[in-house]
Amino acid sequence: MSNSKKQVMLINMGGRGNIGDRAMALNVIRQIRDGAPDVRILVGPHTLDFMMNEFKLTRYPYLSHCLSRLTNFNLKIPFLSWLQRAMESVFYVLNSLFILSLIILKRYLKIDFGWSFMEAELARSICESDVIFFVGGGYITDVGQFESRTNLVMALFGILARKKVIMSGQGLGPFDSWFSEKLLKIVIPHLDLITFRDTEGSEELLKKLGIVAKNSEAVGDDAMSLPILEVENKEDKWNGVKLGVNFRISPFTHNLDKKVEEFTEFLSIASNELGWQINFFIFETWRPWEEGLIHSIIEKGKLKNVVIHKTEDPREALYLTGKCDIAIGISYHFIVFALKLGVPVIGLYSGQYYKGKMTGLLSWYDKKDWAVPTDEIDSVMLKEACQKLLDEKPSNREQLITKTIELALRTRKTIDLALKQLN
Repeated sequence: MSNSKKQVMLINMGGRGNIGDRAMALNVIRQIRDGAPDVRILVGPHTLDFMMNEFKLTRYPYLSHCLSRLTNFNLKIPFLSWLQRAMESVFYVLNSLFILSLIILKRYLKIDFGWSFMEAELARSICESDVIFFVGGGYITDVGQFESRTNLVMALFGILARKKVIMSGQGLGPFDSWFSEKLLKIVIPHLDLITFRDTEGSEELLKKLGIVAKNSEAVGDDAMSLPILEVENKEDKWNGVKLGVNFRISPFTHNLDKKVEEFTEFLSIASNELGWQINFFIFETWRPWEEGLIHSIIEKGKLKNVVIHKTEDPREALYLTGKCDIAIGISYHFIVFALKLGVPVIGLYSGQYYKGKMTGLLSWYDKKDWAVPTDEIDSVMLKEACQKLLDEKPSNREQLITKTIELALRTRKTIDLALKQLN
C-alpha cells in the first residue's frame, strides 16, 4: 500500500448486525470525505458493501481477527476449557507484542517489510495512517471485556507509532478488573482528543480513577448529525397515529415470557383499542429470532395495522423513524434516531450498564423520566406513558430538535481535529 496520500484509520466500525455502529461510522466517514475528498479511509473487515462502495473505502485486518485464529481450535473437552482460555490469553499477549515489534520495525527502523499476513498488514496500516480515529460507542467497559481491551491495545499501538489518536462519542465503564483500569490509565492521558456521548458519567469515572485526559469533552453521539435517506414508505398513506417500535430483546433475558406478554398486551391495546398503526423496526436483519419474536407478538396480540421496516442503512432507518408520531424501543440508536427528529420516545433498558447508556442519552434532553426498565414493563403503564408523549408532542418536538442541533455542532470537534491533520 502506497503512502502517497493522506490516510485515516477508523476503528470500531459497525459489524454486520449493529446499526448504531454503522450510523456513527457513516456520519464520521461522510464528514471526513466531504472535508478531505482524496484521503484514503481504512475501515474494519466487517464493514458492509454499501458503505465500501459509496465512500470508496479500504479494508484492513483488525486486531480481533488476528487473535481469532486460536478460537478455531476449540478443544471441545469440558474439563480442559481452562486450558483453552489460558492459551488464548498467552496468544493474545504474544500476538500483540509481535504486532508492536512490526510497528517498531517500520516506524522507527524504517524497515519496509513486504509481508502480507494479517499482523503485518495491520502494522503497516497503522504506520502509514496520519490519524487513528475511534468511532464512538459504549465499548470501553468490562461488560464487553475482550472488545474493550482490544480497542485500548489498538489505541496504544497508535500512540506508540506516534500517530494522532482520537476517540469520539465514547462511553466508559463500568470496570471490574484491575487490568482494564490499568490499560485505561496508560492510554487515556496520551490521546489527542477523547469525547464522550454521556453527559457526565464518563468524565466522573476518569476523575474517580485519577486519570487526566489531555483533551476531553462530553459532546453526545456521533450519529446526531447523520442525514436522512428518503425511501418508499408504505405507511405514508396512513393519517392516524404512528407508533414506532423497536423490541430487540434477547431470548436469554430474565423473566422473558412475562415481559413479552405485557408488551404484547400494550401493543394490542394501541392497535385494537386506540387504532394506532404499529411500525416495527428490525435493524439486526441477520438475527432470525428478532423477526420471529415480532411475528409472534403480531399473531398473539391480533394486531390489525402493522408495518415492518427492515433496513441495514441507518440513514433509511432514521428517515422512517422520523415518520412516527411517538416511539418506544430498546436499541440505543433507535432512541437516538427518534430524538434527533423530534419524536418523543420511551427508552427501555435492562441492567445497570444499559441504564447508564439510556439515561445518559436522555439526560441531554432533560428527559430521564422517559427511560423505563424492562422489569417494570406493564401494559397499562406503557399505554399511559405513550398517550402522555402523544399529548405533549408539539412542545417536546421543538425542544428535541433544538437540542439535537446543539449536539451535532458539538460532535464536529473530533472531525475538525482529524481534518486538520488530513489537509
